[in-house]
Amino acid sequence: MTAKLFRIRGTVQTYDWGGYSYIPALLGISEKPDSPSAEYWLGVHPNAPSVAVLENGEQDLSEALASLEQAPLSFLMKILDVRMMLSIQVHPSVAQAESGFSREEAAGIDRRAANRTYKDKNHKPELMFALSTFHMLHGLRPREDLLAEFNRRPSCSYLLDLLSSAGMEELVSAVLNPDDPEIQRVVAGLMVEIGSDDSEFAKLSPEFWILRWLRDNPGVTTGILMILLMNIIELSPGEAIYQPDRLLHAYLAGQNVEIMANSDNVLRAGLTSKHIDADELVRITSFTPTHPDDFKVNVDRDEAGMRSFDTPFEDFLLREIEIPPVSEKRLLADRSLVLLFFSGERLLLSDGESEFDLVTGESCFSCIGNEIKFVNPTQRTAQVFIGS
Repeated sequence: MTAKLFRIRGTVQTYDWGGYSYIPALLGISEKPDSPSAEYWLGVHPNAPSVAVLENGEQDLSEALASLEQAPLSFLMKILDVRMMLSIQVHPSVAQAESGFSREEAAGIDRRAANRTYKDKNHKPELMFALSTFHMLHGLRPREDLLAEFNRRPSCSYLLDLLSSAGMEELVSAVLNPDDPEIQRVVAGLMVEIGSDDSEFAKLSPEFWILRWLRDNPGVTTGILMILLMNIIELSPGEAIYQPDRLLHAYLAGQNVEIMANSDNVLRAGLTSKHIDADELVRITSFTPTHPDDFKVNVDRDEAGMRSFDTPFEDFLLREIEIPPVSEKRLLADRSLVLLFFSGERLLLSDGESEFDLVTGESCFSCIGNEIKFVNPTQRTAQVFIGS
């Protein structure tokens, strides 16, 4: 195998919170799927490795990279379609992941088992780029904000006392315990206070998302009080924000591009049908309140039409480039690249030796050192996401 530029095909993950049309439409799938399409993975993670489409057949992407003497990818890129709210979660540091993975290996828990917490030894910091208006929970609110929140809600007097006397960690631990009778009373009182009509509330209010969760998951309240404790944010299309290790967060609704360290380590503690391990989540979480604006990555497009979303993490970099109608752009592959033709009519991609005529939703991989030429022969702007 000598090609340094070749097509790849990712994997659709059918989690129950996903949508039914967004990802299939992107990938040109006309048949209505029976299962929701939640995520589209592009990378080499063993849970869902991409396929290299070569002249002599198809091959696991990780095997193709090894045959080219290329280093394994340190990142995983995804498209997400969040139809329903998904889990309160946190990702471990490298040290925490290594320890947890070794512990579960020693216990003999299958790596694909539903009750497996640590899928690999890596951390999973991540960045998301909003493709639509996107709502999410991002970090814990400042203590003074929570005191004011609880003071105005008679149902939350227990939470007020707990935060005042024991602090943030004990508060989070308590609200994640579905068997605590005091927490059960808080939830019941809160439900009476806020009623049942989410149309009365703005999308940046906790009431809206509490009612949205209960509408979609009647009677399931584990973790629901975390919506009061966390920052609710709205991102406009084109905005980006990152989540470091140990930061509590949850996606609420919308579509995005995600890029992260090559890991599937997620600790969940509520608002999910997946495996919950609240004790482990509390053990590894940072309980320092944060402000979401400190994690937003706002960058202008450069002269080449590129935006580069830098983060503190060396594992990954997301770039987005626009190629105007009937024009071309060039990019030197300073790292191994995954290129996803996201929007437009047609795109010619070449490196001097190989050339591909792409339609929307198709992807290619480029080895480091290639000079990539993007040619847009149409009257519509082409948009490409580049993971590296």
